[in-house]
Amino acid sequence: MKKTCFLMLFIIITKVHFSQCWNNVVAGGYHNLTLKTDATIWTWGWNFYGQLGDGTTTSVGLPLKPVTATNWQRIDAGSGHNLVIKTDGTLWAWGSNYLSELGDGTSVNKGTPQQIGTATNWATIYAGDLYSMAIKTDGTLWTWGRNFDGELGNGGSPSVVNVPTQIGTGSNWLKIGGGYKSSIAIKNDGTLWTWGNNASGQLGDGTTINTTTPAQIGTATNWTEIDGGEGYNLALKSDGTLWAWGSNTYGQLGDGTTINKTTPIQIGTATNWAKISSRYRTSYAIKTDGTLWAWGFNSNGQMGDGTTVNKLTPTQIGTLNNYNSVSAGYIHAIAVKTDNTAVTFGSNNYGQIGNNFSGAEVSSPFTLGCVTVGIEEFTQTQAFEIYPNPTSGIVKIKLELLNEANTKLIITNLFGEVVLSEIITENNTQLNVNDFKKGIYFVTLENKGGKSTRKIIIE
Repeated sequence: MKKTCFLMLFIIITKVHFSQCWNNVVAGGYHNLTLKTDATIWTWGWNFYGQLGDGTTTSVGLPLKPVTATNWQRIDAGSGHNLVIKTDGTLWAWGSNYLSELGDGTSVNKGTPQQIGTATNWATIYAGDLYSMAIKTDGTLWTWGRNFDGELGNGGSPSVVNVPTQIGTGSNWLKIGGGYKSSIAIKNDGTLWTWGNNASGQLGDGTTINTTTPAQIGTATNWTEIDGGEGYNLALKSDGTLWAWGSNTYGQLGDGTTINKTTPIQIGTATNWAKISSRYRTSYAIKTDGTLWAWGFNSNGQMGDGTTVNKLTPTQIGTLNNYNSVSAGYIHAIAVKTDNTAVTFGSNNYGQIGNNFSGAEVSSPFTLGCVTVGIEEFTQTQAFEIYPNPTSGIVKIKLELLNEANTKLIITNLFGEVVLSEIITENNTQLNVNDFKKGIYFVTLENKGGKSTRKIIIE
């Protein structure tokens, strides 16, 4: 069946800026969710579950602004879903919902942001692998989604929770994180807590026995930062020391071995670690001097050191000393510098590097351009159809009425680069886009009567 799309009142104007615009970035499984300095959200990469939020399931190889809102405040990305808090304290989610990880009471995927409940006091969020956690401004802990290994902390039952559910009665939860099937948290007294799967000793309690409710690890009260990978955890103390435990098959703990550890061990002697990130089997950290470090699994160049060789100890990435944050995906990563520029590196199998699918992997940091696609309203006097959309071969453009002899057809990519420009003289035009790279493009028709632009996705 032919899919016909009409553009009646809105046209999209592409404004290109290569400037310092990235504020906060998080890597999902194979996609990215970012927050710009203007409080807009941008996504790109894998979109099988609708996690890019643009209403489609087409993967995109360049940053895309899925919605126009400018009041997003906190973001986090899971393996296939996203959580976001707005400035009004409301919670929003979209993407995969196979095990109710969105928290909307269903198990149906959502391709655009959906408000979760009516509460306006959400403060902190964590999007994991098929489950989610959040802390409210009153310090209470809430979890939902997958619970096969007790990762929700509710005692292990039910195995799936489809709406945010409070865990216990405590009101002193400060930070939350997790890995695959296990969770980790810090209370406001600086104590460390874990629960869920413990097959590799990732709970840090000296055993490999699962725990289905939060359990304190040790007696230290100076834990400040946490993050979890597949079967292991990273943490920082207030004295700037780095600690790790759990699975170590690829050297992801950073202690120079590949032996699992069931209790937290200090990694090296440095006391200037500031930030950490992990998701799969690769670990990342930033020191107080702004240098970026990585170690562990490096099959796709996800460490960013220009190689695909695993590293068993923290290895500095380049010589720059202006990194501000880093976020680990499954086999890629994204980092932001102090000047708000961003870089990506690692696997590009779903376009998550943001370079329009150029190359299967990028083993050295790739600098992202700051692309802005704004939406403005114009009076539209002449409509046109474009179909099929998305397309991978022939695209047809049909005008309602071609009343100008010199109508120019222009196709641009997300960077504003013109990839095709020609004059059309007939109401029905057919174009072959087989040679175009996959991604989002803008088709513009312009004559003395004005211009109209339509977004098209090439698969």
